[in-house]
Amino acid sequence: FTSSEYVGFADADTVFVTYIDREDLFEDGKPVVNARSGAHCCDVWALMPQGTFLATGLLEPMRCMSYFPVIIKTSHLKEIRDFISRQHHNRSFNDIFYENITAFSYYSQFNIMCTYLFHYHKEDYKWYVHTETPMWDGVNPAPLQGQDGNLSTLFTPSMYLPKPRVATHARYRGKNDPKIVKYTEVLNFLFQRGVCMSPPFPRTEKVCDETQQTVREGYFDEMHKFEYFDMTQIKYNNTPEMLQHEFLMRYERIKNCSHDWPKEEMKRIMIPINDMREG
Repeated sequence: FTSSEYVGFADADTVFVTYIDREDLFEDGKPVVNARSGAHCCDVWALMPQGTFLATGLLEPMRCMSYFPVIIKTSHLKEIRDFISRQHHNRSFNDIFYENITAFSYYSQFNIMCTYLFHYHKEDYKWYVHTETPMWDGVNPAPLQGQDGNLSTLFTPSMYLPKPRVATHARYRGKNDPKIVKYTEVLNFLFQRGVCMSPPFPRTEKVCDETQQTVREGYFDEMHKFEYFDMTQIKYNNTPEMLQHEFLMRYERIKNCSHDWPKEEMKRIMIPINDMREG
């Protein structure tokens, strides 16, 4: 359906939380993968590695429903489909998907993609793997069924470095934020922070004062959160300092970029939430 070299995937409720720079999505000409890993328990995501193994016959090394957009080479999509077909005695991909994978119910297309790419095209992508359980040794507790727990050989130290995310999964954000009274305000809140975190800096809009104070302190925590995973809460070695360093490197890279916003849209979006309530 496309002649482009790369294709990007994002859910319909994706909200970009900042200006997008090329290096946010590609490093050294390679698409960035911003995954998460670790011991997991007690919700439907604990079943996802089984779905990945059912589809591919490969142990799942990471969870890739952890960032947007997920960018992969278009040619690799066909490879993944053909690989899954061969794993299932050369049946058609559509039959396998509907009769086997969907019937199991618990699967993630992003995990399936990343598992194949990590096994067969590792050098074509730039991998980041944020651990949610830094002290897990891959043995105790035992890996989930279908999960690869061989941490000693899976990941290199550089893969554990933080990478700021440029988008969030809106339905999971803002639910516990004291600034937000109604969930319908979440999108406006995220849009506003996204504009405030976009160059050129400094922003002059009233609603940007608090966000830019966070920037001056060297940190924008929204870019290290996705769904219920908050890397700012991981207490391991120098994680807070690394997050701050990576964010400031990005800030220095983009701070003088120019970007024009639709003026009428800006007037509507950048009204403080309290003023919206009063109106």
